[in-house]
Amino acid sequence: MLVSDLRSTLWVGLCALFLFVMPPSSTAAPFDDDEERAELIELLETGEYSEIEEWYDEEPDRFPLLWARFLKETGRVDEAIQVVEKSEDFQLEFPKALLAVGALRQEKGELEKAKELLRKVVRADGDRVEAR
Repeated sequence: MLVSDLRSTLWVGLCALFLFVMPPSSTAAPFDDDEERAELIELLETGEYSEIEEWYDEEPDRFPLLWARFLKETGRVDEAIQVVEKSEDFQLEFPKALLAVGALRQEKGELEKAKELLRKVVRADGDRVEAR
């Protein structure tokens, strides 16, 4: 049992590593979004949280995974889960969104919910690198 839990935790942890570096969803406008995404990633990496919060006050529905990362890094994991779960990517069960919520749920200690989300990813998209 302990080995199984450890494997599950490691699995979710590995998925979390890929969480915030995945490409945008197919619904995104590629060129404008890429530039703005890069800017937001830089703000996250430099810890300029006040600028990120101002940016998201203007456009809260864009880049839900980056917004979730910001919320997670500022200790607001429950809000991060809500942001991703209301996103179109999560509603359409895109692997990156399911993995994001799985990683966040694992961080909260909700291992069964995290495992179920990972199972959905593997069932739906088991051949892709993100799902392994």
